[in-house]
Amino acid sequence: MRRSNQLKAKETSALKAIIKEKTGFQFTGNSLMIQAFTRSSYAKEMGIESNEILEFIGDQVLSYYTVKLISERVGAFNTDMQYRFRIGENRFSQIKGKLLSNENLARIIDEWDVMDYLIVGKSDYQQNVANQMKVKADTLEAIVGFIAMKSKWNEKVLEKVVKQILSLDDHLDEFVKSEYRLPKFTMENAVTTLKELAEQQRCTMPEYKYASEKELGYDENHNPIFSCTCSTVNEKTGYTKVVFSNSKKNAKKAATYLVLCDMFDLQNEYGENSLTSVWYYFNDKLTVNDDENVMSI
Repeated sequence: MRRSNQLKAKETSALKAIIKEKTGFQFTGNSLMIQAFTRSSYAKEMGIESNEILEFIGDQVLSYYTVKLISERVGAFNTDMQYRFRIGENRFSQIKGKLLSNENLARIIDEWDVMDYLIVGKSDYQQNVANQMKVKADTLEAIVGFIAMKSKWNEKVLEKVVKQILSLDDHLDEFVKSEYRLPKFTMENAVTTLKELAEQQRCTMPEYKYASEKELGYDENHNPIFSCTCSTVNEKTGYTKVVFSNSKKNAKKAATYLVLCDMFDLQNEYGENSLTSVWYYFNDKLTVNDDENVMSI
């Protein structure tokens, strides 16, 4: 932190090198960079421009590209071309808030070790504002604002800079890994598991359609036959399974279980997976249905 904007050539070169390394942005000239480090307390004393406008611009740039990049990772159009998130809106806001919090931005600036270059007025100097979390966060926003102006709002540059500054790829990879880990599901908890995934907006709420013994008749032992069709859609594709069984409950849980196996590309524990969408579930065994008469129902 200093009381003058007269940086020595060696200091200017060092600051430029840090910004280039940390943001990936190559630039020439010093005036706008120095403005990004000039607090209003000094600017008012000297009758020059402060970093406040750059801070405002940088705040908006960080917010826009953070939302854009998160939504590209967790958002998708459904089959009706309606846009949705795989996570709830509150969870989305929490992720964005954490990435753009003063605490996180100040942590980044601390890692860059550039607050010694902050140019402040007398009152700020006496209060040692360079150690304040909000001032550190404001400084990072001003740097982003300076890059926005220097690049003339180059979208590719700004997106790359925001990704690099916030380590967005790493954070989102970690988030996806923790949020979208494979659920532990079985035949018995499949219905509950798929419902929970839908509530997390990782897929659409499953739809179930039934056919009763009145429509399907009886098996060779004169037990009634039921069928359940389970359908859902996630960001990649749609999934549908039909199961015939001796009760609606068994047909439902088996169809849901098979949908989950397909969704997460997992082998079902009852036998080989098959491309067919129609199955039998009798005597606690899942088998592929090859009865043409039943498949045509």
